[in-house]
Amino acid sequence: MSPQLLNIIHFNDVYKMTENRTTQSGKMLPVVDSEGLTSANFDHVVAFSERIKWIRNSWPKAQGTGKYLEPQGLVLFSGDLFSPSVESLLSKGMNMVLLMNELSPDACVPGNHEFDFGRARFNQLVEFCNFPWILSNVQEQTPKDNNEWKTLVGLSDYRILKRAGLKIGLIGLMSQWVLILDAWKATNPLSRENMKLNDMQKTCMELSQKLREDEGCDLVFALTHAEHREDLDLAIDVAAYPADCETIKKANGKLEDLPGVDAIFGGHNHNYYLGKGVNLGDQRGTNPPTIKSNDFDTEEKYNDLLVVKSGFDFNDLSEVIIRVEDRSGKYRKKVITSLKVIRHNRPVDELRSQNIWLESSMSSVLTRQYNNEIMKSLISSVATTDDEIEVNSQETRRQETIIGNWVADAMLGWYQYQQRKLTSDSNTPAPLYIMTGGTVRGDMKLGPGEITRHQMIQLLPFETTLTLLQVEGSVLLEELNGVLTHDPSDPRVRFPVVSGFRVEWDSRIKKKKKEEGKEEGKEEEKAVKKVIIVKETGEDDTELDPKATYPVLTNTYLAEGGSGFKRFKEIKARTTYAEVAMYQALLFYINDLRTAEYQKRLEKSKSVSDGVQAAINIMKDLFEVKSDGYDWLEQLMKDAVVNVLESAPESSPLPRIEFKAKLGRIKDVSAS
Repeated sequence: MSPQLLNIIHFNDVYKMTENRTTQSGKMLPVVDSEGLTSANFDHVVAFSERIKWIRNSWPKAQGTGKYLEPQGLVLFSGDLFSPSVESLLSKGMNMVLLMNELSPDACVPGNHEFDFGRARFNQLVEFCNFPWILSNVQEQTPKDNNEWKTLVGLSDYRILKRAGLKIGLIGLMSQWVLILDAWKATNPLSRENMKLNDMQKTCMELSQKLREDEGCDLVFALTHAEHREDLDLAIDVAAYPADCETIKKANGKLEDLPGVDAIFGGHNHNYYLGKGVNLGDQRGTNPPTIKSNDFDTEEKYNDLLVVKSGFDFNDLSEVIIRVEDRSGKYRKKVITSLKVIRHNRPVDELRSQNIWLESSMSSVLTRQYNNEIMKSLISSVATTDDEIEVNSQETRRQETIIGNWVADAMLGWYQYQQRKLTSDSNTPAPLYIMTGGTVRGDMKLGPGEITRHQMIQLLPFETTLTLLQVEGSVLLEELNGVLTHDPSDPRVRFPVVSGFRVEWDSRIKKKKKEEGKEEGKEEEKAVKKVIIVKETGEDDTELDPKATYPVLTNTYLAEGGSGFKRFKEIKARTTYAEVAMYQALLFYINDLRTAEYQKRLEKSKSVSDGVQAAINIMKDLFEVKSDGYDWLEQLMKDAVVNVLESAPESSPLPRIEFKAKLGRIKDVSAS
């Protein structure tokens, strides 16, 4: 029999329905200003959608269940859809559901950001999807299933599709690394305590055997949301190779006699990546960036692997052409002999050269969503305050301010709240927090009265995300000295904003000009005199140890060496669920305040607890369940309470904010 061809479109990690505005030099502009959102440009999504349609239409067709013709290929998505972006924050992910419904993929695996808004919201969003989600290695216990481990509600553990004369099995996997550090693990602990994560490799092997032997699948693909190395290690374990490659020959084996999957289509890392067994054909686009090399690329064990990871955020999609041959093997009846990829980079850049674009159904969907739900959510209130505070961006750049300290405390407070829920340890030590005053924008008055989402986003209007660094005390001292030692020739002021520690410095110390040099045998005087670590536990505060290493929460701009923090660039950031835009973390912090207040009211309300117990008793009597046999009923009520805790705070009173962060964290000793 002649070889068969299978066509696939793959993409992953898409967040933003509007394209960020930038300066001519490429500098990112704010996502909001005093008027509202600064971008309503959907061109990149429309172009992406049209490119998918164009590729689909080029595929061979076959008659469907009626007289219509169906393209004989697959569209696969590897996770991270519902968040993060300013539009997703405002619609709690619904904007991306409507967008993806229009793209209509054949299968998707969830990513870590699917759970940013909590498990209850995840369930709601999945219900509105007209495309299937697959998650094979995460299970939950529910009372209605007698507490057996089952696939998450609304998801499938695998999917079987027939395309191009082939029966194809699809598996969905999330890695342990991703799940441990993602936003889902930071949601209400009750919502995940009846869940378990199974090993990717074991799940993959078990399901691939079932799909081939019991379901008669010709090919099995794994959709993954994992780190690059995790995907590569998985590919080795499940023998995702092309037939007759050097790796198989060296092992004196035959691919058809090996169990496993045929190829891996992954997401999570935002770099476009192809395994060494993939043949890169054409690269379409006006100026496709070079595929980034990795430190593991030279490792021989990773040769010949069939792994495809397709960038992020509508910048890239992979057009995949797979050649399949029959083999009579112990495990595989068909094998991949070649996997070719055509990379489509930024289709929008090609279309922008055209004077007129054809009408697109995608643009209609996005316009309605933007003009209605998103703009309405932007002006809605999220908090209230009795205080009145003026935000002056010039002041925050040059000196310590109450609003700067409040924002720093909020960032640290949100991170610590998530970290302690993740570890289930209320004594988990807090990191230090640092940013510069230029991060805080939005010249305006806050309070007294209600505060809107728009105002909160205006405070931190950039897409800059939070990140965690492990910083030696000596490096932190050096960086603080760098930004606090005034340079008369530099008009820019980079005043630090901190939480979790205090700084004593002398504003009289100025940077010497190069020609002045320094006196022989005399060390240059430092502006920073002392850094004091503030303890939460009531213990005495301690001075920073230059030889110790401290966890430091900051933003990616500083972590990449911006604002004079050059030594930070030398430190590799730790992957963490904290990597969300700062404005999103701020609104999450406010929502956490609302949830915490709601939970306190529930705990204090005897009438509520009595009502829950009464409901249990009524149902117990109704079903004539003995007192020692209604664990399932209590679990059912517990699940209901979890849903209430995650969703009901939205209808509860607004949280009250107090802008009472005291000054004195950056103390100028010259004024003493």
